[in-house]
Amino acid sequence: MTRIDILRRLAAHEIGVDEAEGLLANDGPPPIPRPVPPPNKRRSGCGCGCLTVLVVVVSLLVCTVGITNSMLMAVTERYREIGTMKCLGALDKFVVELFLLESLIMGVTASIAGWLIGFLSTFVAAWATHGWRIAISIDLIAVPKMLGVAVGVGTLLTIVATIPPAIRAARMPPAIALRSDI
Repeated sequence: MTRIDILRRLAAHEIGVDEAEGLLANDGPPPIPRPVPPPNKRRSGCGCGCLTVLVVVVSLLVCTVGITNSMLMAVTERYREIGTMKCLGALDKFVVELFLLESLIMGVTASIAGWLIGFLSTFVAAWATHGWRIAISIDLIAVPKMLGVAVGVGTLLTIVATIPPAIRAARMPPAIALRSDI
């Protein structure tokens, strides 16, 4: 008979306290209890961190598609300019480099602006909730690191998203580009 059975029988008043103590004394040393973490510290599958990563990845993917679409529109709007450059002797490599340079400038500028807007809006929201204590708790070393990561990721995404439209612009025959009415 196990300890649990003895305790169940004791709770059901099938045996007395003295009999239960006698059975438990003959049962040997009590087992070492395993520590059970409190309910709020238990790990259950994919937590909030996983969901946050998923949301960030999806938003970066959507941004990449939007940037690709914008650069495709830029290529379409500049068909004549690209055709003129190619007729004057511009190599395909030059056209690709031109669009990549434009995307680099756009990526750095947009990333800095996006980080600034995000940081300021987060600061204002935290200030509205916690008051001026939030200004004291800002880690001044982490802020430039966050800016660097934001600019790096934003610029990289912009350049990667620009590669297909830039290659499309470079492969365009000059005669067709000059005949375009767009």
